[in-house]
Amino acid sequence: MKINYIKCSIWLVAALCTTITSKGQTSVSTKASSNTEKHNDYDDSRIEQGRQVERIQMDVNDKVVKVEFVDHKMTELYVNGEKIAAADWGKYDNDLAAIREQLKRNREQAVRNQEQARLNEIQARKNQEQSVRNQEQSRLNEIQEKKNQEQAVRNEEQAKLNQIQEKKNEEQ
Repeated sequence: MKINYIKCSIWLVAALCTTITSKGQTSVSTKASSNTEKHNDYDDSRIEQGRQVERIQMDVNDKVVKVEFVDHKMTELYVNGEKIAAADWGKYDNDLAAIREQLKRNREQAVRNQEQARLNEIQARKNQEQSVRNQEQSRLNEIQEKKNQEQAVRNEEQAKLNQIQEKKNEEQ
């Protein structure tokens, strides 16, 4: 039973390490949260042709605002699905300020997520090392249990011999 527990622990640690490693190898980060029935808010950040491209869609003041930034410069603006000309972007300064604030919070969260991923990797390594130590301890426990059983048999034999000797002593 202990061996099954250890095997399961090893598989769990291996799965965790694989997941963390595969997530850490992607350069695309997409954060999505569902909103009401209207649409989904999202923030997508990736590198395209060597440039940082961020797309964000949010519900701001009862409007669906979608913005694209390339290297932190706004390149497109859509409000309720309608593309807004660059000359008219000023009309949406309050909405854009809310979006920029959300992007800032998303970036801060991404930094915290990366730090947590790093800590998770460290913990996964520690868990793996502990699993090896647990396996060794389990092996030692099994050896000790076998020794204990052998000693119990010897103790029973000695008890029988003691009883025989006690009877002989009484007879004398």
